[in-house]
Amino acid sequence: MSSIDDFKNKISNHRGLAKPNRYEVRLPRLSHIPGFETDIEGLNLMCSNVNLPGKQILTADREIGIKFEKVPYGYAVDDISLTFYLTNDYQAKRYFEAWAGSTVNYNKHQLQYKNVFQKTVDIFQMDDDNEKNPTKIYGCRLFEAFPTTLNPVEMSYEANNVIAVYNCQLSYTDWEEIPVPGSFNGKPFVNQPALSE
Repeated sequence: MSSIDDFKNKISNHRGLAKPNRYEVRLPRLSHIPGFETDIEGLNLMCSNVNLPGKQILTADREIGIKFEKVPYGYAVDDISLTFYLTNDYQAKRYFEAWAGSTVNYNKHQLQYKNVFQKTVDIFQMDDDNEKNPTKIYGCRLFEAFPTTLNPVEMSYEANNVIAVYNCQLSYTDWEEIPVPGSFNGKPFVNQPALSE
């Protein structure tokens, strides 16, 4: 039977336990929208909640004799949800509304081509060894992402001393792990390609 020391050693051998409040989000600049500018670094810092993506293996039942078994035929990815603290200039809301507005022209009821508005988004899990200079320990890259759900901002007379938040969802075609130096896969990720502009 394993002891508490064995458990602690296993954790130590794997660089400690990951903490979900240590993360970094890298959103793209919306250079495809003429005249639109925002403090993208500041916006990334305002992200108070995000989830790393997963994948679901899609299966169908196949009959073999009198037995049924599941057979994979593809995979699907779920939307990513992001929550931001709202500053008094409503930076997060304006950013995602501008991005979403570049997918659909609401006035003319026209759709834009996907290659115009789709972007790359990176999400990193950070360690907590160094508060001032955290290290990336895991990363994932969302390909061809764009906002599909812009949730309303809730306001109330009873919400005293509460910070307003903004929530939205991104859809994307696929994601893959970003190898980071010293990670389990051992592939350094030094020359990281720039985010799509």
